[in-house]
Amino acid sequence: MNCTRNQLAFICLLGIILIVFLVRNFPSCMNSTSHTEPSKKSADQGTGLDAAQVLLKEDGQVRNCLTGEVQGTGVRGQMGTVTNYMVGDASLDVEAAVKGPAEDRNKSMDEFRRIFNDRIWLWGKKDGVKSSGGGSTVHFSINVMLGLQAIIAEIKERHGLKRVRMLDVPCGDMVWMSRFLETRDDVDYVGMEIVPELIAAHQKTYANHPWKFMHYDILRDGLKEQFDLIHSRMMLQHLLTKDAMNFLSEFSKSGSRYLLTTTFPHMSRNPELHTGIYGRFRYLNLEAPPVSLTPPLCYFREGPGSNNEHYQALWKLPLQRVQSCASTSHMAFTASQTKIAYYSCGNWSV
Repeated sequence: MNCTRNQLAFICLLGIILIVFLVRNFPSCMNSTSHTEPSKKSADQGTGLDAAQVLLKEDGQVRNCLTGEVQGTGVRGQMGTVTNYMVGDASLDVEAAVKGPAEDRNKSMDEFRRIFNDRIWLWGKKDGVKSSGGGSTVHFSINVMLGLQAIIAEIKERHGLKRVRMLDVPCGDMVWMSRFLETRDDVDYVGMEIVPELIAAHQKTYANHPWKFMHYDILRDGLKEQFDLIHSRMMLQHLLTKDAMNFLSEFSKSGSRYLLTTTFPHMSRNPELHTGIYGRFRYLNLEAPPVSLTPPLCYFREGPGSNNEHYQALWKLPLQRVQSCASTSHMAFTASQTKIAYYSCGNWSV
C-alpha cells in the first residue's frame, strides 16, 4: 500500500490522539502498578499530558500548551500599566500607536483573492493544499491539532460546557482543519474568510457536515457573535499593523472567551508590512510594541523543526495591553525550555 506523507501524518495524529484520550480518561490503564490519582502538585508542575488541566489557570505562569510544563512567569508588577485591549478606550489609540492609514477593505479583499486564485503562497508546495501556504499542510499542522485537542478539553472542563463554539478566521483551505474536526463531535465550528470563492467551495464540499462557513469581513462589519474559542492562525502577519491591532480589538470586545493565534516571539521589533512584497508577509510578535500584549496563558511551536519560528499562543479575552511598553531594549530573555531569545513587554522567564 502506498501512502502519501499527509496520510501517514494523519495516521500518526490519530494514534497520538488515542494516547492522549487514554491518559486523560483511563490513567489506570497506562500504569498497572498504581491506581492513585495524580496529585495537584504533579499537575501544576506539568508532568505529562495530564498537565493540560492547568492550561487556563490565571496564576501568572506561562505554560506549554502541549505538555503543561511551566515556561515562565509573567510578573505584572514589572510591566507598568496594563489595560484592556479595545479600540475606543482611552488606553488603546491605534491612530497614535501606528502611523499611516489602514488598508482599504475592498482593496484588501481583492488582494487576498488574487493571492488565493493565483496560488502565490504555494511556492511549489502542495501536499493537498490548494491555495494556502506550506504551513497549512497536515504535516506542518500536527502540533496545532494537538494543541486544539488539549485547549478545547480544558475549556469544556473549566466552564462546564458540553460543546465548544469555535470561530476559525481565516479558515483557508480546510486541509488540516477538516481532519481535526472529524475527530470531534463536540465543536460547533464557524469558518470565516474574506475570499468568497473559498467559502463557496467549502459550503459545497462540506454540505453534509455540521460546519458553518461565512464570507465575512470582521474589520468592516465587526464581530457580533460570541465564541468559546477564536482560532486565528497565520493571519495577522499578512496585515498592516494597524489592521492587525484592530482585529485584536474586535476579538477582545466580542465577549468571547479565548484567542489562540500565531505569534513570532523571537522578533525584537515589529516592522511594518509592505503590501507590495510578494506574498505580503512579515513576522509579527504580539508581545512587542506597538501591539504589546501581556504574556499568554500558554504557547507552543506550530510546525516541525527546531528552527521553525512559528508559534501559537493562547490568551484569555478580553486581551490586555502593556500601555507603557515603548521600547524593546529591556525585553530580551531566554525561555527555560526552548533556550531561544524571546522579546516581550513583560519578562516572564523562570
